[in-house]
Amino acid sequence: MKLCIAATHPVQYHAPLFRLLARELDLFVLYQKGSDAEQHERSDFEKSFEWDTNLLEGYKSKVLAGGIDKEIARQDCDAILVLGWHSSFYWKATFSGIGNNIPVLVRGDSHLLTPTPIFKRLLKLVTHRLLLLCFDAALYSGVRSREYFSHYGMKDEQLFFSPNSVDNQFFFKQSASGESLRDELGIPAEEKVVLFAGKLVEDKNPHLFSEAIVELNHADKGRIHGVVVGDGRLRQQLMSRYSDESYLHFPGFRNQSQMPACYASADLLCLPSKHETWGLVVNEAMATGLPCLVTDTAGCVPDLITKETGMTLSIDEMSALAAKIALALERTWNRDAIRHAISGYDLNQTARGIVEACTYAVNRK
Repeated sequence: MKLCIAATHPVQYHAPLFRLLARELDLFVLYQKGSDAEQHERSDFEKSFEWDTNLLEGYKSKVLAGGIDKEIARQDCDAILVLGWHSSFYWKATFSGIGNNIPVLVRGDSHLLTPTPIFKRLLKLVTHRLLLLCFDAALYSGVRSREYFSHYGMKDEQLFFSPNSVDNQFFFKQSASGESLRDELGIPAEEKVVLFAGKLVEDKNPHLFSEAIVELNHADKGRIHGVVVGDGRLRQQLMSRYSDESYLHFPGFRNQSQMPACYASADLLCLPSKHETWGLVVNEAMATGLPCLVTDTAGCVPDLITKETGMTLSIDEMSALAAKIALALERTWNRDAIRHAISGYDLNQTARGIVEACTYAVNRK
């Protein structure tokens, strides 16, 4: 069975999945554009860089120079998978599939908790139900994603579990290698570290995180370090504002292969985002056995956050972040249990869902 995947550009999380799928299916990935440093700079990182892992190795792909219609016809595929619907490129691939009588699948992690004005919610009841009629099957990333597809009219038989996942083994093995960010930052082994990992933009709430760390240290809770890994338009502002706080560290952007050492250095991951469709840093952290404190509107919460793996913070009580961090740091966490909890959210399950959805859609045609 031949599957064509339409993707806007290479992504570090997709590459290992595509390599795995290429062993299960005749896979061909059609990219709208390549991976370039300028593109990353435009994506809120405020920094030009290239990923330090090969995003195109191990599967067949092509960056399109022209329209997608001719390429879809040339590939003679059995099914098409689009990785969302927010881009016109995805809709061009979808309509090309429909025009060539090829079943089209969609994968997404949107959920109903994203703040939306009432008139838009009412409008979506019409527009999204009509748009989702274009797809033969949908791949949901978790509980809230499934609710979203169901809400807009997808039938149960059309829904297939294909979780948001990372290479769990990579993060576990690399985090156990002995490398640590503590050494670089001069943080003693006996002092606690809370990690923030992500783009330094307003929606991720790095200011709130930093203020919580300041509050904890001023409250004489013991020495608690906040390590803010990432880059973005707020980084210089944060570094300037907290330049006198020796327990706040801003080491900047860390590439994919460097992230396991960041998780290995921490006692807790904090994801205080205002809005988060999923939160793949939670997958990464849990793969290393790290407990997570996550705002309750993040898409991953009902799937990944339990009393054994972490804690949630209500979006309505963000001022209590410092107290929640203190509570999480007081607990003794079973890191083996955390790694076990993430084991069902791995690349094998993600690929399995895609293969099952393809089989269903092709047979349905």
